[in-house]
Amino acid sequence: MVEDYLAQGAAAAQAGNREEARRLFAAAIRLAPNDERTWGRFYLVADTDQERMDCLQQILRINPENATARQILGKQPSPEQPIQPSKKNEKPAKEKIIGRKKKPEKKENPGRDFENDGLVRKISRSLLIFQVCAVLIGIIFLLFHKRSITLLIAVVALVLVLGALSWFYIRYRSYPLVQEKRRLDQQARSLQAQKTAQSANIQLTDQNQAELEQAENNEIEKALLNLQKEYIETRMINVRIAEADIPGIGPELKQGLADNGYTTAADINPKVIYVKGFGGAQTREILDWQDRVYFQFHATRPDSLPAGKLEEIKKKYEIDLVSNYAQQQKIQAEDNELENKLKEIRPRMDLLAPLTFFSFLRHGLASRAFMAGLIGLGILGSQVLLGAGAVFGAMRGSVPAATLTPTKTLAVTAATATTTQTITLTPTLTPTATMLPAPAGARVSVSTATNCRTGPNTKYAILGVLQIGESAQVVGRSVLTDVMVIRLPSDPSLTCWLWAQHATVSGDLSQLPIIAFPTPP
Repeated sequence: MVEDYLAQGAAAAQAGNREEARRLFAAAIRLAPNDERTWGRFYLVADTDQERMDCLQQILRINPENATARQILGKQPSPEQPIQPSKKNEKPAKEKIIGRKKKPEKKENPGRDFENDGLVRKISRSLLIFQVCAVLIGIIFLLFHKRSITLLIAVVALVLVLGALSWFYIRYRSYPLVQEKRRLDQQARSLQAQKTAQSANIQLTDQNQAELEQAENNEIEKALLNLQKEYIETRMINVRIAEADIPGIGPELKQGLADNGYTTAADINPKVIYVKGFGGAQTREILDWQDRVYFQFHATRPDSLPAGKLEEIKKKYEIDLVSNYAQQQKIQAEDNELENKLKEIRPRMDLLAPLTFFSFLRHGLASRAFMAGLIGLGILGSQVLLGAGAVFGAMRGSVPAATLTPTKTLAVTAATATTTQTITLTPTLTPTATMLPAPAGARVSVSTATNCRTGPNTKYAILGVLQIGESAQVVGRSVLTDVMVIRLPSDPSLTCWLWAQHATVSGDLSQLPIIAFPTPP
């Protein structure tokens, strides 16, 4: 089949029918995507440079040694570059032994200078000495109540520690190996981001491929259904009622059907019951006859499209499918190339992975981990101790000292007594609540008899009722606008809370005191 498509495509191309040649070569690619000949033929009839580039890349994917494709893509080795001769047959030169054995080669240690920075160790030890001295000096000043000086020493020590850490980090970043590690990390992140994008593109092309194939199958299925429908309808039109043997339907009824437009099996429908002479039995008989005719032709309907129609539909989708497939292969090749680049740098990244800032600090403090831990703990501990002492001293200095307050006493001594009594007089203030007098003009009346309660809502007890026509003095107001405090007209010695919905106030309430709500019962 592939050979036929290639031969027919070549003939179409020679005849000048470029589109037909593209279609035939695309069909060959679909059947044999790993045959470099199919891509080579399609290259000859490609419309764009991108299509030609895709074809060449697919050829090299299948056969990396294809010289023509390599030359066109510019991947052929330069003739000026000398080819290194094979060393399989060369004999190794004899080494002269001069009384001692050859030293074995040392493995690369990327952190050798990184782990032995004399300047960092000198500064870290000087910092430890300074911190210890600062703690001792701070304690001395605290003993002499010089809290401000102790706090100043703590701040200076903290600034010095932070400055030293900043300098350590800058020096750590200046190492060539650390810079190489950062560059490789950035390169790895960039390659990983590109791989993520390529994965999304691969999924997109897979989705496009599935959609194109589904669209092609749907169109083939739709065309087949239309063909089968047309086949059945055509043959039912050819079956005439007058010539058919239908139980219970005689010549007169057939003539009545013909007079009403029912001449073939395709014309029959349930409305035949309205034809003169037709009842329920005759209608069922002729509908059953129509069903028998339909299923007879349904059993013999075609189950596939004619070759020409099928070829026409496939031709419509072949170019898009092949182009999408080529895009898939191209993206996959780029993804593989990114993966290979990641594999190339991973060994070096693994080798440089131990070169962290924490590791730099550990080796900068001391060559041994135990000593480095002691020095680091000494620096941090002394800073914490100094800071805690300064803060404690400042807090203690802010608390006022206790003072003694003398108390005057009145001593009464009897002439005949042998003991002395001391009487201490303590004045006591008793607060007295005084209610300001309410303005004389603030009064209220109601349009409906309203209960007056001990509080602002119905939870409180009723003290009395303000009747229609009565006027009461308003003695206080609330933070709410719907209640007020009045003197009960029936007993002016009592004050109560009145609901203001039906109330009419005369006078200015803004000068009245605001009275707090009593405790709920």
